[in-house]
Amino acid sequence: MISVVCFKWNRIKEGMQLPSTVDQYGPEHVNILYHSVKRNTTVPHRFICVTDNAEGLHSDIEVVPLWDYCQYLGGCYNRLYIFSPDIEDLFGPRFITIDIDCVIVGNIDHILNRTEDFIINEYNIEKNNHATHQYYNGSIIMMDAGARDEIWNDFNHRTTPQLIQSRKDNIELVGSDQAWISHRLGPGEKTFTNEDGVYDYRKLSNKSMLPRNAAIITFAGRRDPLTEYKKVRWIRQHWIGSEQDMRQVNGKIPRKKRVRRLTRSRARQK
Repeated sequence: MISVVCFKWNRIKEGMQLPSTVDQYGPEHVNILYHSVKRNTTVPHRFICVTDNAEGLHSDIEVVPLWDYCQYLGGCYNRLYIFSPDIEDLFGPRFITIDIDCVIVGNIDHILNRTEDFIINEYNIEKNNHATHQYYNGSIIMMDAGARDEIWNDFNHRTTPQLIQSRKDNIELVGSDQAWISHRLGPGEKTFTNEDGVYDYRKLSNKSMLPRNAAIITFAGRRDPLTEYKKVRWIRQHWIGSEQDMRQVNGKIPRKKRVRRLTRSRARQK
């Protein structure tokens, strides 16, 4: 049995800040991902949320309290503990981590049934036209517990963020945990690509249409299923949970700011 793992934590004002437009992810993000996985796989699995606030989560979701080994660094550095040799005690021998802002749009059996000891979502340098040494994107990682433990063992709370920042300044890397993974492992790891049905929303040539083999759409940067919900029909069709979850979604969809325009006469008076 594989464990499907996601993360939800309260934002802190210290350290690196993530570029999302969502101020705070809520339980509806986790619950929708839980329902989406359940609808789109026949593979036996556990669903785990690593969080500092389990309020509002579906009762069938297993909760692992959020660890704090380097949370003050910001970004997703704290997530690097998944590479600790001790992670099997929490997740079991085989697990996949999926960001809670991903949208599952098709069957994912073929993804969960891959057998390599470590697979990570690709970062396509050619398509992104920057970050010349960024090979991987951390939105989806599947692995055997303990694989690539050098990522955690070689991480230094003080020097690693400085090293990563220097390489980001040189436009070589982006992100936090994914930047360190790319730096430490280098190119050549097995990846999830468009051939697996994994697509970056930013890189869809026509955002209103899904590719035929689409299974998971990742949302990196400032866009999120919430920000795109009213614009894109397939998000409304696939990013769904319970009635309560969807009420919370509808209450959080960003509204366009209304700009008051002066009439010519009023403008002249001024």
